[in-house]
Amino acid sequence: MEIMKVADHICSKCERAVQVPDWDDTEPFYKYFRRWERAVLKHGWLYHREDFPAQFTSFSQFMRWITTPEGWAWDEKQGVLIEAEEIIRTGKGS
Repeated sequence: MEIMKVADHICSKCERAVQVPDWDDTEPFYKYFRRWERAVLKHGWLYHREDFPAQFTSFSQFMRWITTPEGWAWDEKQGVLIEAEEIIRTGKGS
């Protein structure tokens, strides 16, 4: 068992470092990705609340919704918006 250090994620909106969990290489990557994604979404919830749907009053409530088809569609749309903002800001996509 080896714990692999993972570099902090840098928020493209505010350029703050988001501390993400380290990865235990004995577990499947998809399980790690869920924890990584939760850390990034938690940062968004705390610092960029205006980007999240207004109907949610807690992060836990939002996290339950994000796994629904409506949540997936919202998440995909956010990815497209982030890509568009990056193209406008830098002149090139990721």
